[in-house]
Amino acid sequence: MEFWHKSSTGIKAAIVVGAALILILLIALIVNFSNRGTESGQAPETIATATGVVTVAPPEPTIVPPTPEAGAPTITANGIVNVRSGPGVNYPRIGLLIDGQTANAIGRSADNAWWVIEFPVPPENQGWVAAEYVTATGVDNVPIIQAPPLPEPTAAPPVPITDWRGEYFANQDLAGDPTLVRNDPVINFNWGTNPPAPGMPATNWSARWTINRNVPAGTYRFSAWVDDGLRIFVDNQLVLDGWQTGPARNYTVDVNVTAGAHEVRIEYFQTTGGALLQLDIGYVEGYTGWKSEYFSNQTLTDPPIIVRDE
Repeated sequence: MEFWHKSSTGIKAAIVVGAALILILLIALIVNFSNRGTESGQAPETIATATGVVTVAPPEPTIVPPTPEAGAPTITANGIVNVRSGPGVNYPRIGLLIDGQTANAIGRSADNAWWVIEFPVPPENQGWVAAEYVTATGVDNVPIIQAPPLPEPTAAPPVPITDWRGEYFANQDLAGDPTLVRNDPVINFNWGTNPPAPGMPATNWSARWTINRNVPAGTYRFSAWVDDGLRIFVDNQLVLDGWQTGPARNYTVDVNVTAGAHEVRIEYFQTTGGALLQLDIGYVEGYTGWKSEYFSNQTLTDPPIIVRDE
């Protein structure tokens, strides 16, 4: 019984190892199939597995080209071949030819790398297939057809901004279009000698942050540590000017605003060495003189539209 117990354990282990090897082989076959070229791929009909047979069928073409006329120039697909709107993988795919499918050849590219076929997709009712994945017949006299314009690239969706709109420039003058636009929850950065983000230089760059908020009337204190240059604008009015190179230093300025919406804009530039910008904005509660509150009514009904120290 002990011998049988040991033998059955060994058999079970061998079965497990064998099943694992078959599974690895199956995964390798699937990966190999999925990694084939972008213009053609031969799909195996069946794959044997430990639990049976898996059928892998090629994708069916959604559009069928017209049946070629006898003796007309044709191409025949050698596998599954993409049909595109132009001669290149940067043109969108408009359909497929399956292995052995034939289509009328009506033209070619100037470099003979692509054939133009009849393909019923408006507005041109033609498509382009890569020559290396098809067999051409009787095509000696088909004309050269100029490639259509490349489609316009799809614009990237706008960046959702809920806090500071951060615009980063690959120059120190805030010039041109920003290299990067992102939402920054706070302006509290100590980059050191590193770039502010991937794709940005580590030296000679600049940034702009803007935010618009409804705030109560009163005095707000802007305090910032910066290396190198800094400017602060409130409602497009310059309230702090530290636009110069220099080591880490602190600036503080108090700004009185009315109740309502106000825009704050922060501008920054970095040359070489360490880069730093840490900004804090706080409501000033203390008053050294008279706390004056001005209302837009005759009954002193809150809230005041102006609060200031007089």
